[in-house]
Amino acid sequence: MFKCSTFKCLEPPIKQCSICREALFCNKCTIIHKDKHFEEKTQFIFKSIKFNLSKARLTRLRNNIKEFIINIELQKNNIIKEAIKIHKKIDYMIKSAFEQLDFMIKEYFDIYRKNKFKEKDIHKIQEIIKGKSKFEYPLFSDIEGILTKNIIIINHITKSVSRNKIQNEYGLFLEGHTNLVKSVAITNDNQFVIKP
Repeated sequence: MFKCSTFKCLEPPIKQCSICREALFCNKCTIIHKDKHFEEKTQFIFKSIKFNLSKARLTRLRNNIKEFIINIELQKNNIIKEAIKIHKKIDYMIKSAFEQLDFMIKEYFDIYRKNKFKEKDIHKIQEIIKGKSKFEYPLFSDIEGILTKNIIIINHITKSVSRNKIQNEYGLFLEGHTNLVKSVAITNDNQFVIKP
């Protein structure tokens, strides 16, 4: 969002010069600016970039942060709700599996205790004598979730702003524009693009 104060430099600034009206400089331009002070034999003080927001922007920032925190807390509650649903499903699966396994145990115990068998037992007896009891290791399908994906919706602002305000607040110089600038877009590299 900040721009290096050196004309046509597109690098992001890292320092500001306290002597030169808090001008911002990138790494390369900081060295050049120091040399300028040495040549002019003037004092210079470079410090970390600090800035103030207007009262309106600071209020908006704080209100948005409060809203973000409320949404984060809501998300935490939604995660708990979904986890409880999954936990209930797993509990139900376990209960069903145990009921089936207990039924199998009962069936085997019934046959185990008998000395005399009925015709209906023949198939089960042959199955037991010929086979082996082996279960596949219990497997729960992987649980995947999107729990913290955050979407920030950017509000589009339409307002008339003076040339001086654009220069002072955003560091943009509107040269060559005779009519209104109808839109301002921010590129991926956080540099401003002005469209007439």
